Amino acid sequence: MNPLPATGNTTLHTKPLALIAENHLDTRAMLKILLEMKGCDVIETEESEQTISLVEHLHPDIVVMNVSYQGVQALMNVSGIRKASSLSPMKIILTSANASPTFGEKARASGCDGFFLKPYDFGEIEGILGPQFFPPTDTI
Repeated sequence: MNPLPATGNTTLHTKPLALIAENHLDTRAMLKILLEMKGCDVIETEESEQTISLVEHLHPDIVVMNVSYQGVQALMNVSGIRKASSLSPMKIILTSANASPTFGEKARASGCDGFFLKPYDFGEIEGILGPQFFPPTDTI
């Protein structure tokens, strides 16, 4: 799998750039579709070793990272990402299918903007990212 966008444009983004670090193909595909429907460019990786490197090189606006395949390393990755001042506005969301109830507190303490258990609905992601990435739409 090539994690780079098809356009090869890694410096100029008119849309929010989202990185999905998820080892389950179905979950990754669903997140990609939902984020693209909301106007994001999406990069995917299934390998935890690529996550930090992709963040450092591509400077995504949003990172959605599965905890269960990265374990405690995911919390260390979040702390490392947050230490880079140029990346501070990035939104980081951790997900898991089997984390303990207290893991959400640890995730937020490490610098995450949000944590949620699977299965989840897209409203949870929108709530965490807020209008900066998903402005309200007018309804008639």
